Amino acid sequence: MADTLVDTATQSNYLDIATEHVAFDWKINFEQKSIGGSAEHLLKVKKDGVDKVIFDTGDLDISSVTVNAEAANFELKPKNPILGSALHVPLPEGLNTDSSIKVRIEYQTTKNATALQWLSKEQTQGKTFPYLFSQCQPIYARSMAPLQDTPSNKIKYSAKVASVLPVLLSARRISPPSDGPAHDGKEVGKDVVTYVYDQPIPIPSYLLAIAVGNLVYKTFSKPAGKEWTSGIWAEPELIDASFWEFKEDTTRFLAEEEKIVTPYRFGVYDLLVLPPSFPYGGMENACISFLTPTLLTGDRTLVDVVVHELTHSWFGNGVTHANPSHFWLNEGWTTYIERVLQLRLHGPAERGFQYVIGSKALYDSLEGYKNKPKYQRL
Repeated sequence: MADTLVDTATQSNYLDIATEHVAFDWKINFEQKSIGGSAEHLLKVKKDGVDKVIFDTGDLDISSVTVNAEAANFELKPKNPILGSALHVPLPEGLNTDSSIKVRIEYQTTKNATALQWLSKEQTQGKTFPYLFSQCQPIYARSMAPLQDTPSNKIKYSAKVASVLPVLLSARRISPPSDGPAHDGKEVGKDVVTYVYDQPIPIPSYLLAIAVGNLVYKTFSKPAGKEWTSGIWAEPELIDASFWEFKEDTTRFLAEEEKIVTPYRFGVYDLLVLPPSFPYGGMENACISFLTPTLLTGDRTLVDVVVHELTHSWFGNGVTHANPSHFWLNEGWTTYIERVLQLRLHGPAERGFQYVIGSKALYDSLEGYKNKPKYQRL
């Protein structure tokens, strides 16, 4: 039985020294299907005398490492088929608890990056430009960047991303403005634009997310007095249908949820409608929920999926499971509050019906795993 008190899905030494902030500097290369650049970690020492920092990596090509701007040695350990390769970086002697140190890693992703899905133009709605999206949950962020890839240690991050196509990240956009001309007014697919983002709220590494493609934006109206913003991203061919589907309810849902829990902390809550090859109904990335285009029914009957995804802003993105053994807490609390919100939005019958559906799914799953009891436990 796995130890549920520690994260056995990471090889990092986050209990000895932990990342507080990562500054990414990336270039998107669609021809090579890679993200290249650097990740600069600001780390805080948690144990006197720690002599190395260990990062999780997954099929990354590491080219160089610096510690406090000085060239440093590093060792990439043999690959574990599940956990990837541990990157060991020696540190200066005499580090004391609560001191800080910077480690910068130059690298690029490879074709084996499990977090990244590269789509040809034929796989998109517009069939004119390629597309990239990520899925880092549960432990795939390490294939996008060298990280202490554990929800036990939340991180802030900033990013500069150079691309010939518009870039979205799970963070607040600094420049160019979301509501300005697409691709900063430059020619999409030809001109390089550097997108700047900042995530000032600590998040688990599995919420790192990127999407790159021919994307345009429309802003939702919001209730008076709200400081957060909200809108929707999609390919030009889908933006009008996407906007119509979600414009009436997204900010209403978010404002109603704040009455149940606490004020929304992330500043931005956007939606992204992805190409049909996106394999999930939705993914609750910080600041932006990724959604399947199958929700575009034309009658708003499936918009309540957003209730679930935005609820993760509090449960999962806010209060987070310590390690994958407790992942059920994210979905359990999110589902509970989702149903409380359904009660407020639609009445007791809606909440009761959702309970009946969920209960049946639970018992069906337990029956399906009756011969594998280890999968029946929480």
